[in-house]
Amino acid sequence: MPVTRRVGAYGSAIQWIALNDDTEWLDHEYGSPSVTLCLVADIFGRTVEQATDDLRRALQKDRPSDPCIDEARGFITGTASK
Repeated sequence: MPVTRRVGAYGSAIQWIALNDDTEWLDHEYGSPSVTLCLVADIFGRTVEQATDDLRRALQKDRPSDPCIDEARGFITGTASK
């Protein structure tokens, strides 16, 4: 059985999608994953669901912090500054 050789890094591919691809479908209840995401999932042996979750995390990481959201989180967790 021939050895399958992988080129590139899955994390880099997900990051590229986060920075360059249309990710609007993530915001719609019945949105279909992009062809790019499906290809990355297939190439790197992930399910589309796994790749979608990783893409959501990558997008969340890149978003700037929102002071109002941070304050609400602090209030909920009891760590809000008084």
